[in-house]
Amino acid sequence: MYDDGYTGGGGSPGGVSMSARARLEIVKGAARQTIGISAGKPATIGRSKGASLQILSGPVSRLHCQLQFDGKRWLLTDLDSKNGTWIGGQKIRSKAIEHGTIFLLGKRVAIRFQVVEAAKPAPVGRKEQPPEPVDVESCSFCGEPFKAGVKGVPGAEGQLFHPGCLDVSKLLGVEIGGVRIIERVGGTAHVHQLRAHQPSLSRHVLLFAFDEETRAKDGFQDRLLEEVRAVSKLLHPRILQIHDLVEEKDATLVVTEQLPGPSLREILTTKKFVKVPAAMTIASHIVDGLACAEGQGLLVDRLFPDEIFVNADQSAKLDYFRPPVARRMPVSSLCYIAPEVVSGGRLHSGQCRPDAASGEAATKSAIYSMGAITYHMLAGIAPHEGKTEEELLPKILRGVPPSLSRVNLKVSPALARVVERSMHKDPANRPTSFAAFQTDLKKLVSPAL
Repeated sequence: MYDDGYTGGGGSPGGVSMSARARLEIVKGAARQTIGISAGKPATIGRSKGASLQILSGPVSRLHCQLQFDGKRWLLTDLDSKNGTWIGGQKIRSKAIEHGTIFLLGKRVAIRFQVVEAAKPAPVGRKEQPPEPVDVESCSFCGEPFKAGVKGVPGAEGQLFHPGCLDVSKLLGVEIGGVRIIERVGGTAHVHQLRAHQPSLSRHVLLFAFDEETRAKDGFQDRLLEEVRAVSKLLHPRILQIHDLVEEKDATLVVTEQLPGPSLREILTTKKFVKVPAAMTIASHIVDGLACAEGQGLLVDRLFPDEIFVNADQSAKLDYFRPPVARRMPVSSLCYIAPEVVSGGRLHSGQCRPDAASGEAATKSAIYSMGAITYHMLAGIAPHEGKTEEELLPKILRGVPPSLSRVNLKVSPALARVVERSMHKDPANRPTSFAAFQTDLKKLVSPAL
């Protein structure tokens, strides 16, 4: 389904020495943790108390894998785990990894490897000391850093939490609203995504749980109820279905169907290209769901790969639920936002949905987002890139992405024209609606699909 962009090889590109100091960050499938590792000794990952990085949830063996620096490169080695260690869709035995590599434990727990600093030779006559582990001041539950000058609330085993995260973490293992909460699988410090089991129907479900600070805000409960009612009416196979809204035991939970697979963001992070037939299937599925939402007047003016989830059979679903919570937008997400949203002062709007009066304009902006996401799948790169907001925004407003059919020779000129039209700087030159966008895509769908 996907092309692996990782080429392997020992050490860093250009002959630069690989760092002897690094860190590991759990990004999905288990409680967020970040630890520092160094060349002094191998770092092990597993359920064992003696593991450098202990993970108690997910398909993780007692000693699952280890990382070791061999003087030139970091080697990731599977320790005969039950469910395997995976990189780029391939099960590995031992492989050199580079800065930014994401590897999976049992295809579910995702861990990001990051270089911290280059190793320096010890002065002559002085014994080299292994560097100290990296100290990352972040919440043990959500993984987000604490604000400057703010210390976390201590929990079990010396862990530190945001106050709201500590309260939500206490829900793990608790039965509430007819479901038993198992583990945290994603979200932010204010909106947590939890996996739970519903015994009455013998199925797993996804929960959106809100911290106390969010729940206490004026009007939050009314706005949340309005959003849940609106999205629950979108009975479409390409939109994540909402089952219930539960308010019990000082908790507010939105119950939805379980996510079908990894998010498109995870796929784009771990792979280079999404193959053309699969990318067209994913785009067609999501645009189909958006056309349904558009027909019922439920609008958005931006979309992100984090909200799209892809199953093993290439079927895709959109998480269209937008909780009334202002969320911090990483710089990497800005490239999917339309120029008119950037220039019109709506970039950091805390509104979860646009006003009904801005329906046509919002739809045109959302079409741009969907085009940018499709471009990223096919090109292997985002349409615009930058390390900071100041660097990226001028490119969104005035820059022209590389021609899609030149970046990926497997993309036909006709498909490139459809995607690039959806990303036109002038909204008037984009498709008039998601239904029209879907018509354009269906004309290009390969008979093999």
